[in-house]
Amino acid sequence: MPDKYFEALKQEWEAVVKLDCRSNDEFCQVEEPCEEAAKKVKPIGFVLGGKVFEVPPSTYLNQANGVCQFGIYKNNLGGESVNLYIIGEPLLKNLYMVYDFENSEIKLGVNSESEDSGVLIYNPGERPVIKTKQELLLEEIKESEIAT
Repeated sequence: MPDKYFEALKQEWEAVVKLDCRSNDEFCQVEEPCEEAAKKVKPIGFVLGGKVFEVPPSTYLNQANGVCQFGIYKNNLGGESVNLYIIGEPLLKNLYMVYDFENSEIKLGVNSESEDSGVLIYNPGERPVIKTKQELLLEEIKESEIAT
């Protein structure tokens, strides 16, 4: 991700976890389990092709030997590539791709096996409301009570 966006994101992370971005040249990390870090950091969204791609912490955090690594880092390519986002396996494994050669487009969607991954795609300003299983169950109970 471009450096200016990474620095802003890093500041958000540093406000909620003890972030170490110096020990490893490739990742920022924390010395706690990823499941604990995931409770403290937010999903990350970026706009690509007019759609917001939102990635939950469980997708960009990776448990390694005694540390939780953040799989998002600044783009160090330099030159004309300095403003590129490089999207890797943690996100792409949750998507399917359609190549539209006639219109020179690549279309992306959340694949059916990743519907519970927390990866979302939506129009800017139209984030869907995500309900827990418990909230859905309570709604179902209320609806059945109303119907009887």
